[in-house]
Amino acid sequence: MPIITTDDTRIAICLVTDSHSPRCERESEAVGRCLADLGLDHQRVAHRPAGAPYFEGPEAPALSISHCRVAAAVAVSDAGHVGVDIEEPRQQLVHIAERFLSESELSEISTDINLLLKAWTAKEAAYKAFCSAFPTATPPVNFARDIKLSLPLMQTALMPMSETMVSVKLSYHHHGNMLVALAGPIITD
Repeated sequence: MPIITTDDTRIAICLVTDSHSPRCERESEAVGRCLADLGLDHQRVAHRPAGAPYFEGPEAPALSISHCRVAAAVAVSDAGHVGVDIEEPRQQLVHIAERFLSESELSEISTDINLLLKAWTAKEAAYKAFCSAFPTATPPVNFARDIKLSLPLMQTALMPMSETMVSVKLSYHHHGNMLVALAGPIITD
């Protein structure tokens, strides 16, 4: 399956198999194939108390994992903390837009399914990058209130973190009808 390479991050995308296994098993298998495509050992993946994945061991790259009904995406970076999200367009985004968009974002994006998909994947990826970079400082987050997108292009996201605003760069990649959003890297000392 494809590997997307940016300046400092690699993203593998693998389709979820269409079998009779439970969905969570099929998604986990797709994530394992993504890790293998990146030349990484799935045995080194651990999870933080809140569930975020990371690699154990010294000099381990930053890791982010996402899956939707039909595909999984795994992003790794040696440059800093990243977040990835993969989704396909779905009408449900119109119905939940008020839960993840601020009033100003909602007025600009409206009910355009492609812009809603971009905003949703951007906020999900940004949240994952922020949680990876600041695992003990990430408060409960209200996506509509706390994660702000730069409109109209949605190239950065801002989130309050310990009395300061942290910014993360966003990029987007299409794979078939799916959209992959990448946030980061966030470099911490």
